[in-house]
Amino acid sequence: MADKDFKTIDEQIEILRSRGLTIEDEAEAKDFLLRNNYYRVSGYSLTLRKNDVFAKSATFQNIEDIYNFDHEFRHIILHHIETIEVQMKSIYAYEFTKVYGPLGYLDAANFSNQAKHKEIVDKANQQKRQRLAHEAYLKHFINDLHQEIPLWAYVDLLTMRHSAV
Repeated sequence: MADKDFKTIDEQIEILRSRGLTIEDEAEAKDFLLRNNYYRVSGYSLTLRKNDVFAKSATFQNIEDIYNFDHEFRHIILHHIETIEVQMKSIYAYEFTKVYGPLGYLDAANFSNQAKHKEIVDKANQQKRQRLAHEAYLKHFINDLHQEIPLWAYVDLLTMRHSAV
């Protein structure tokens, strides 16, 4: 694949116009492209074009609206996913600790899949090393108390992707 040449914002605007896109406020379009990157923005125009030719009714404002909707929607979803993640970790820590104790998560025999357990603990320990300098609760357990972290605090190191055993 040949390297693509650098295009100025003015050239990017001209490419969009040459493909049939209506740009009503050129100054706004230029600012938007500068702040959000032509390549990233072009992905939001896929539903407005076919074979790089825009529908007759397509405008740059349509692209901005799609982009802004996606941004707002993503942040709403992420907010709710975070809430669900915190609640799941809290309930998991409570119920698991009630049965196996605060350090029961360290014993692979308490899990049905020892390989997955090792993967999760390794990932959490990597997070622990990376975050130790910045997290007061980690400093407290590791540097001050010199003890293993109880599960109710340890769950903060788990990600949703790696927390199901």
